[in-house]
Amino acid sequence: MAGSLIKINEAVADGTSSTLSVTGIDSNDVYVVYGYNITPTTSTATMYARVTKSGTQDSTANYDYAVKLMNTGGAFQNVSNTNQTLFEILSNQVTGAGKSDTILFYLFNFNSSSEYSFITMENIRVEGAGWMGGAVHTVASASDGIGILPNTGNVGSGSKLVLYKIKST
Repeated sequence: MAGSLIKINEAVADGTSSTLSVTGIDSNDVYVVYGYNITPTTSTATMYARVTKSGTQDSTANYDYAVKLMNTGGAFQNVSNTNQTLFEILSNQVTGAGKSDTILFYLFNFNSSSEYSFITMENIRVEGAGWMGGAVHTVASASDGIGILPNTGNVGSGSKLVLYKIKST
């Protein structure tokens, strides 16, 4: 994927909202989203993600995902599901100083009105674990971004999503 990263948009949580989304996809290029300091306001919450349509997270039951959980303190695990209203990105997050996670999404076919939106994802947890896998939104319509949300509480203050376009040279 040689090319240039062009910053499109960013979103930063203030701790008062249950969702955080970043939008601005408007071409057929591959996009990447970096998530920094990702944390919920409620300890042991699980973080999820959804694509956005016209700036709103799509909660229809059209998400399939599969990831490998790699835990330095235990066995690796497979996590997968189909026909969900969201896809899992971080489970049982612990809150507190120095407890934030980092996520990385690559977004494919998001601007296409005739293709599914595909996501590859990675995350690193400060407690020595991480996820790697992918998700698909099984609706052939254009998506303009991606958002995160916890299963309980709000997105933690300072959580940040940054959207970049990968412009081929």
